[in-house]
Amino acid sequence: MKNTLAWTFLVLTLTACAPEKDSSTVFLAKELCSCRFLVGQSKAGCRDDVRLALLVGDATIDEAKKEVTATSEDKSKIATFRYVSAKYGCELK
Repeated sequence: MKNTLAWTFLVLTLTACAPEKDSSTVFLAKELCSCRFLVGQSKAGCRDDVRLALLVGDATIDEAKKEVTATSEDKSKIATFRYVSAKYGCELK
């Protein structure tokens, strides 16, 4: 019961904080950010890992800022994740 309440709170919090984001762009940005900056895989390797997700839109990796921005196919939804640290990984910007 305690875990269910914690997960419900987390989902509601994320939804309230980012209502203009859609799940596909959030997923894509998060996966690419973690792959590239946390795991250290190459850009090409990360794109291969999430190539099915790329069918829903596009993503850009900014090496200097350590950020990944994903855009939905119709360009109406955008999500950006930035690398924080090895301990905390990537966070929604």
